[in-house]
Amino acid sequence: MGTAQQVRGRCTNSVDSYHHTLGSSLPAISSEPGAVTLVNMRFCPYAQRTVLCLNAKKVDYEIINSQLMTKPEWLWELNPLGKVPIMFHNGHTIYESLVTCEYVEDVFPGGKLHSEDPGQRARDRMLVEVFNKVIMPLMRIWFGANKGFTAEDRARQWTESMKSLQLFETELATRGAGGFFSCEAHPGWLDFMIWPWCERIDAFFETYKEPGVKFQKEDFPVLSIWMERMLSDEAVREYLLDTETHSRFMATVAAGSPDYNMLSQS
Repeated sequence: MGTAQQVRGRCTNSVDSYHHTLGSSLPAISSEPGAVTLVNMRFCPYAQRTVLCLNAKKVDYEIINSQLMTKPEWLWELNPLGKVPIMFHNGHTIYESLVTCEYVEDVFPGGKLHSEDPGQRARDRMLVEVFNKVIMPLMRIWFGANKGFTAEDRARQWTESMKSLQLFETELATRGAGGFFSCEAHPGWLDFMIWPWCERIDAFFETYKEPGVKFQKEDFPVLSIWMERMLSDEAVREYLLDTETHSRFMATVAAGSPDYNMLSQS
C-alpha cells in the first residue's frame, strides 16, 4: 500500500528490535502483573494481527523479535509449532494469531473489536477462515522462488488469490461501501484480521515487476477505498510499513536469505 507516516505505538521498546536466531538466549520476560510481552517477527502478517489488536485496545506491550528460518531453540520450547506470535500475560503463554487476538479481545478493556451481535461475530469468524483462500496463494508466491516458481506460476497463484478476494469486495459493499467491515466508523475484528495481507498487496508487483501479480484497483473499487481508509487508522499506522519496505524484505525471502534485521535498531 501507499506510504503513511508511522506514529508512536504502544510498544514500550522497539517494534524494529533485533531478531534473535539460533544460539540466542531468550531475553527476560517481565513477570510484573499485567505486563504483556509478544514474541514477534517484524514482517510476519500473522503476528501483525496480534499487534493490531493490542494497538486498537491501547495495550502497552514489549516485543521480542525472532527469526523464523533460523529460529532460536527457545521458540520451539515456547510454542511446539515453532511459530509466532506468542504472547505472555499474567503467567499465561498464548500462541497462534487468532487465539492471541481472541485473548486480547476477552481480557483487555477498551473498544470492542467484535460485533455485539452473535450472528455477525460468527460470520466474521467464518470469513477469516475463508480469507485463507486469499492468503495461501500469496504465501506460495512469497516463498515460491525456492521452489523454482516462474512468472507463469506466480500469475496463476495471483489469479487464484484475487478470485477469492472478490468475495470480500462483495461483502464490504453489502455492509456499506463507505465504511469498514465492522459496520462502524472504525475498524473491527475482520478489518484487522485481513489487513496485514492488504498492506502488502502492492509489494508483489514492486518485487517481481510482473503484470501477472499486479493489484488491479479497478477490479476492487470498494476494497481499494477501504485500504486507503485503513491507512488513517491509528492502530494500523503505529505498525505500518510501506510497499517499498515490504518489497525489500520479500526480495530477500525470494533470494533464499531473509534479512530479518534490515530495520533493526540498536
